[in-house]
Amino acid sequence: MDKMKTEEAPSVQLVVDNKDAPPTSAEDSLEYALRLYLDKATAEEKKVLQDEDVRSRVLDEIKPVLPILERVSDVTVAEANRLKLEETRTILDSHIALACKNAILEEEKKTLIHELRTDPQTGVASSYAYKKDIEEAMNRSIEKGEPLWLFAGDLDGLKGINDKYGHEVGNKVLSEVTKRLQEVVRREDLIYRVGGDEFQLLLRPKDEEGAELIKQRLLNSVNLQPVCVKIRFGTVEIPATISIGTSRFIAGDGKEAMEERADVDMYRNKKARKEELIAEKEFEEAEIPTSVRAAILSSLPPTPKSKLSIAGNS
Repeated sequence: MDKMKTEEAPSVQLVVDNKDAPPTSAEDSLEYALRLYLDKATAEEKKVLQDEDVRSRVLDEIKPVLPILERVSDVTVAEANRLKLEETRTILDSHIALACKNAILEEEKKTLIHELRTDPQTGVASSYAYKKDIEEAMNRSIEKGEPLWLFAGDLDGLKGINDKYGHEVGNKVLSEVTKRLQEVVRREDLIYRVGGDEFQLLLRPKDEEGAELIKQRLLNSVNLQPVCVKIRFGTVEIPATISIGTSRFIAGDGKEAMEERADVDMYRNKKARKEELIAEKEFEEAEIPTSVRAAILSSLPPTPKSKLSIAGNS
C-alpha cells in the first residue's frame, strides 16, 4: 500500500476525446470504460460501436459488472479507471468484449434477415418475406377486424422481351415496372417479387370499390406508357404491360384460397386485355376510310374495341 501511495498515478489517454474529464457516477463510469476499451478494440468492434443503439445495448449488458467492481477495489469505478488497476480493467474489458461480440452477432443477424427479405434484382421484398408477412397480415386482419386484400400481378411477355433484347434489358424493364408500382402505393406498403415476372401486394382498402381504384392505378402506372431502356446503340421503347387480380381475405380461408381467387382474377384481366389488343389490331388493319375511322374513334368509347373489329370487317 505504501508503495502504491508514493508512485505517481499514470495519466489516462482517452480515444474519443482526450479532454473528457473522468466520470463521477456509476453509469458514466461504464461509458468512460467503453471509451478506454476502444483504444484496443478490433476494427469490427469499433465499427459496430459507432451505432448509438448498439452502444446502448453494450452498456446495458455490462451494467451488472458494477457490484463486482465495488468488491474488487475500495475505490470507485471512475478512480479505478483513472489508476488503471489491472484487475478491475480486466473484468471490465472482458465484459465489454463479450457485449461487443453479442452486438456484432446481432448486427450480422439483422443483415442476413434483410438480405433474405430483399429481392436482389428489384430491391422490393422477396418471396421469403411474402411467406412470412402474409401469415402475420391474416392474423392481424382477424384480431383487429381490418380489411386485407391480395393484389396478384404478372408482367406480360417478359420472356419475349428477354428473347428479343436480352436479359439485361429484361431486368431493367422489371426494375422500372417495380418503381412505377411503388409510386402508386403508400411508403409503408410492401411489394413482393415472388417469381420471375410475378408480384404480390398486401394492401388494406376498405371495400371492393377502393380495391378496384387501386388496381386501376397500378395498371395505368405500367400500361399507359412504354418503358424506355438504353441499349448499346440508343434507346428502345418497350410496351411493357402488367395484369393484376385482386382477392379479399375472408376469415376462415387459408392463404391458398385467397391466392387462387387473386390468380383467377388476374388471368381474367390478362385475357380481357389480350382480346382488346387483338381487336385493336384488327381495327387498325381493316380497310376503313380515314374519315370514317376518325369519326368512329371520336364518337365511341375506347373500351369495347372487340365490337369495332366486327363492324370494321362486315
